[in-house]
Amino acid sequence: GNCFSAFRIWGPGRTAKLKLDFSVMISPAMFKEFVSPYLEEQCEKLDFAVYHLDGDDCIRHRYALLGISGLKAIQWTPQSGWPGTGSATWYGRYKRILRAGKSLLLLDVEPHHFEPLLHSVDTKGVLIATTARTIDEAHKLLHG
Repeated sequence: GNCFSAFRIWGPGRTAKLKLDFSVMISPAMFKEFVSPYLEEQCEKLDFAVYHLDGDDCIRHRYALLGISGLKAIQWTPQSGWPGTGSATWYGRYKRILRAGKSLLLLDVEPHHFEPLLHSVDTKGVLIATTARTIDEAHKLLHG
């Protein structure tokens, strides 16, 4: 197996983060025509592929991403100035991604968003990374 430490993920086989920040500048039709086939090809060579969907301007490509069979997970990063990863703003999108059979990787979830997120989004197939500033905060996160 291998790991990608920036996203705190490990896989028992060939594991990689895929991304295309350039996608912010192209339409969904262009993404489907010029990007999706290459992502499909990359996913075929990997055991576990996660796509780094970076910023709200890239979210328009989620439907194309959800159609890539070899893509196992989506890691969502809201753009600066938008609500954070754990915000209820994104719950609907998270649920659609999960219903499409993809997993979610949610990084940098603020501790106060952790429990509401757990109760609002199906946790099967979801990896949540959060932090605790104190031992007491860590115990509260672990034990509710």
